[in-house]
Order: sequence, then structure tokens, then C-alpha cells
Amino acid sequence: MHLVASALCCGLLLSGPTLATATAVAAPAAQSQTQQKERGRGALVSAEKLYTLATRQAVAAELGEGGFDDDTVRHGVVAYRLVYRTIDAHGKPSTASGLLVLPRSGERRLPTVYFGHGTGSHKDDSPSMRRGAFVSAPVIAHASAGAAAVAPDYLGMGTGPGLHPWMDIGSETTASLDMLRAARAFTAARTGHVLERDVLATGFSQGASAALGLGRALQAGEDRWFRLGALAPVSGAYDFGGAELPALLAGELEPKSSVLYTVYTLVAFNRVHHIYDDPGEFFRAPYDTTIEALFDGAHTGEELMRGTPGTVAELLTEQGRRRLANPTGGLAEALRITDAVCTDWAPRAPVRLYMATGDEQATTTNTDHCEAALRKNGVAAPVVDLGATDYEGSRHLGSNVAATSAHFGCWVCSAGVNSAVYGLISSTGVPSTASSPRTCRSSPSTRSSRHRETPSRFGRYGPRCAKTPTSGQSGLLRGCRSPVWILAGSSWSKKNTTSRCEYPSTPVSASGANCSESSLMMAVTSPQLSS
Repeated sequence: MHLVASALCCGLLLSGPTLATATAVAAPAAQSQTQQKERGRGALVSAEKLYTLATRQAVAAELGEGGFDDDTVRHGVVAYRLVYRTIDAHGKPSTASGLLVLPRSGERRLPTVYFGHGTGSHKDDSPSMRRGAFVSAPVIAHASAGAAAVAPDYLGMGTGPGLHPWMDIGSETTASLDMLRAARAFTAARTGHVLERDVLATGFSQGASAALGLGRALQAGEDRWFRLGALAPVSGAYDFGGAELPALLAGELEPKSSVLYTVYTLVAFNRVHHIYDDPGEFFRAPYDTTIEALFDGAHTGEELMRGTPGTVAELLTEQGRRRLANPTGGLAEALRITDAVCTDWAPRAPVRLYMATGDEQATTTNTDHCEAALRKNGVAAPVVDLGATDYEGSRHLGSNVAATSAHFGCWVCSAGVNSAVYGLISSTGVPSTASSPRTCRSSPSTRSSRHRETPSRFGRYGPRCAKTPTSGQSGLLRGCRSPVWILAGSSWSKKNTTSRCEYPSTPVSASGANCSESSLMMAVTSPQLSS
């Protein structure tokens, strides 16, 4: 038999060329007092200027190549790759890389937006290694709207050494936090910008859990400058052991992507938590002798496709299947850590969860469990069901693209019972009717409920808004799609953050026909086995 992928998006599978041109930028000599006390974590090792998109037209063209809409573009941007000091999954000193994109807006103080990217197999499947691709377009889009957009490549990805500890929330959190610190140090020393303290954290798939992990750390005060402003994760596997793995084993998700996630789970978790001594305990022959090497960060998605079977049943031994279904030891320990992103804390900042019914890769039960856990902890986290929003045959990918189209630009929150002007939104879903700033009035926090969006109409769930004066605002964008971080004063208000607020997901460029992107979450679109 041979694999026929009739509607395969090469995203995960074909690693395109990395960025070839970069200009070295000297790292700032002085680091913050906090970073020094933390033994250099977040200290810059190097910085490279990757590219400049000098005009809005240039940004729009860049995003358009990846299928990303240009309605939010307000400024040109400058992109940098930062290499910085952090720690690995075992707490030992290491380095990591990430993408920082800044707007050419003339503003000195910039809102801070964090984006956690989806799963990738090759080191180049990272924001700082690609341009205008699925993993980097969201960062460019945020910056073009006026924010300092920060996206870590994660450990073992980008230029970082070693292997990637996939879905290891601890190292995703430290790599993300240290990337924020490096970005702050770099902008202060090289560009003269000040990054706002409150971080608007979002991410897709793997990045959804990473965003929650970062938010938890920020709320706990793990950095002396940055703090949590809002959370808007999209289509995450928040309950990997209680929802995702059972769905994979039951055959409820797309077969080939289920195989790839199952392998990545076992191989990556084993490197940190020691799950097996011999791959043959889990993987059938001949995969037991070849499969670990495929996930070394140097193999492309296409090679992963060729080197893995078409179904989980063909992949796992009977013993391996039983152990996945009833985790013990290192596997149970890994899942307890991974699955705590929604259960062991209560965000004091607004949270909104995005999903799409029929997601073929991340079962929406993950989102249900996350919402329920947050509600149990006293947090109202509205769930937005984006509906039938397929992209290139993938509902999973479509959820990201649709969330971007529907909500990017509606970062709105009301400060207590008094309204405050935070930006442009449309209460009608028609961008042209939102041509001036609005005031949103929030209602008291209540139990979260599920809402359905209509992405193609750029609709908006949330409080209806009325026009207000425009005093003191700058850099405002047009229409509902316009991201604005205009606050009451010079920073995000922290008052009454449990009120019903609206935060969009991060924009993500949909993969194009050139198949140069490589996110595991966009790995497979309707593969079929044929003899």
C-alpha cells in the first residue's frame, strides 16, 4: 500500500528555505537587574535584523502571500531574530531564539503581544526562521497594528541547541518568559522603545498551552516587569491525557495526524520523563528502529509522512496502546504537568477560548474541559465556537484563520463599572460602521457560555458599543478588524478583570500552495490509504 494525500497541505511536512539575509545587531551590554539576579536568563546573546517591510503596502503584500488578510495593517514593520539565554527542560543553562517584530509607528511605548506558535517538526518550523509563513505571519500582523510582537521559537527550535521538548509546559514557559525579557532589553538599548507591562498572550494549538503557561507565570510574579493582561488561546490540547489521547486512540481524529501526535508525545516525553527503555515497548516493527530519529529537528514533514504508518493501530504495540490508555510512571507525570494549564490556577485577567466544532486534530473536548476547570476556579472564560471554518480541508487550521479574521482587532476590556476607551470595534460586524473609537460596557462576571462566530462576516460576540470622543488616542486602525491597545492612561487597567471582556486570537497566515510552511498542526489534510 502507499499513502495518497489527495488534499495534503505540505505545511508540517515540507520545510522551506530559512531566512537567508540577516544583519547583525550588537546585543545591549547592560541587562536589567532582574535578569542579572536570575543568572543571565533573558540576556541577549545576539540579535539579527532579518527584514524591513517599510510600508503598509509591503506588509499587506507579505501577509497576502500567505493568505492572511491586510485589514489590520497600519504600519510598516522591522523584524529581528533574538538569541538569548534561558534554561532547558532540566533547568540547565541553554540558549533559544525567537522573533521580535516592531512597528514603524513612531510611538515610543508599545503594547506587548505574545504569540505561541503551533507544533513543528523541523528546527526551521519556527517564527524567526520563516517569513510570511504560518508561524510568522501572526507576529508580523500584530506589529503592523502597532504592537511589539514577541514569539519564541521554543527550545530546540530555530537556532537553539538540542532537541525540542514538545508540549513540555515548563520549558515553553521559561523560553517564553526569557524571550520577553530579551525583547525588552533589546528594544530599550537598540530602538528606544518601552514595552508595556501587561502582556496580551495568545497562541494556537501547542502555542495555546504555551500561552496559558506563560500567563500563569506572569500572574505569579515570575517577572518584575511583565504581568498578565489577557489570554486568548486557540484550539489547544489543554487536557492531553483526559481528552486528546483518548480521542487519538479511539480513532475520533484524522488518522495520519493522530499517528504523528502519538509519536511526538512518546518520543518527546521520553526525553524528559523517561517513559520507556526500548522504543519497541510502544512501536511496532519496523518503526521501533527508525521512528525516534525522525523527530530530531532535522527531518522534514515529508520525511515524517513517509516514515510513519497511516493509523495508530499500525503504529502501536498492544502493550503500548494499553500504557497510553492507562498512563503510569513518567508518562502520567508528564501528562499531569501538561494538563494543569487550566486546572491549577485562576487567571485574574480576562480569558477567552477559541475552538471550532469538528476540529480534526485537537478534539474540542479539550476546550470544554478547560472552560469547566476555569469555571470551577471561579473564572468565566467564554468559549467561541467558530463553526465550519475549514481551510485547505482542515478545520483545525481554519479555526486559527477564522479566529483571526473575526476577532483580531477587538482587544477590548472594560475597566470596572466605568467605561474606558480601548479601541475600535464594530457592534454590527460591518467594518465601515466602526470608523471611530468606541466605549464598551461590561456586565458582571457570569458562567461562561458558548457562542458561535461567523468569521466571513467579521462578526463580533460581546458587549455592544457606543461612539465616544477620541481625545488622547493615536495610531487607531480602521474597522472592527483593527487591533488597538489604547488604554485608560498609559498602561492596561487591572481593575475588575473578571468582567466579561473580549480578546481576539492572534492572526495566523493560512498556508499557501507553495507548501513552504511547516506546522505539525497543519500537517495532514484528508490523507487516504490506497492499495
